[in-house]
Amino acid sequence: MEFIIFLLVIWFFSRIFRKRTKGPADKWEAFEREAEKQKKLQQRYDNYMMSLPELQGDGSYSQKLRGELAYKDTLDQFGEWIERYHPGEDEINVIVEAITAKDGALQVRVEAGNAVIGFIPREEAAEFHKELTAIGKAARVGAKFYWSPHDGKSSVSLDVVRPLRKI
Repeated sequence: MEFIIFLLVIWFFSRIFRKRTKGPADKWEAFEREAEKQKKLQQRYDNYMMSLPELQGDGSYSQKLRGELAYKDTLDQFGEWIERYHPGEDEINVIVEAITAKDGALQVRVEAGNAVIGFIPREEAAEFHKELTAIGKAARVGAKFYWSPHDGKSSVSLDVVRPLRKI
């Protein structure tokens, strides 16, 4: 009987010891796997963005967007990220994509980092959509990001020349 209890105690402590040594290694491996996954996703996004044609701009950043208030949280997160990792920079590359809404309206969506940040105003969207479709449905374009962390009045302006032209 004593022998069985002794074996159970040894088995119990060996299980505890094994979990302690294996636990942090599993957490670290999970962290490394997630970091590798994020790195692959970022590389895939970067490759996609660089494969798109680039639109010519004149440096005026005159094309305003609409719907920024609806994407306030996204713009705030983006602004915090830029402030942390690229302080002082306000010029970014975004993707403009010609889409058709469910009601048949022609729209141009503006994305940055896999997140929608606004749309071309409805008054200009149909013509912009037609020009963008002639170029290839989606393109990358320079933009200026104005981040206002305290009052929620962040905005994005695109640097494009109308009619749209590829570089």
